[in-house]
Amino acid sequence: MALKDEIQAAQDRLADAVAARDPARAAALYTDDARLIPQGAPACADRAAIAAFFAGAFDKGIAGARFTTDEVDGDDALATELGRYQLYAAAPGGDRVLAAEGRYLVVWRKVDGAWRMHRDMFNTA
Repeated sequence: MALKDEIQAAQDRLADAVAARDPARAAALYTDDARLIPQGAPACADRAAIAAFFAGAFDKGIAGARFTTDEVDGDDALATELGRYQLYAAAPGGDRVLAAEGRYLVVWRKVDGAWRMHRDMFNTA
């Protein structure tokens, strides 16, 4: 599988965790010493803080996500990714509505054969 496809598959696992509204599952996709750097909020310095960040997003109504890998550069141990995201909220009646969209930069590290986010930074478009 091409590196870009591997990274997109890893992002799809994050989208699945968001759809399940499972902060622990989302945080498990990061390295132990990961940093999540969200726009307009303090950086999260470990998995517990990353899980808390996702729990807060879910509490605010985020119920879905789509991540699109645009560009990947790296090797079989470390990769950088540029991409775009859309976040969705649940609307009355069960429909999903676009809540936010933007761009991201992720540094990936392969840990025990699986790609994990090591540095994750995003901003709105």
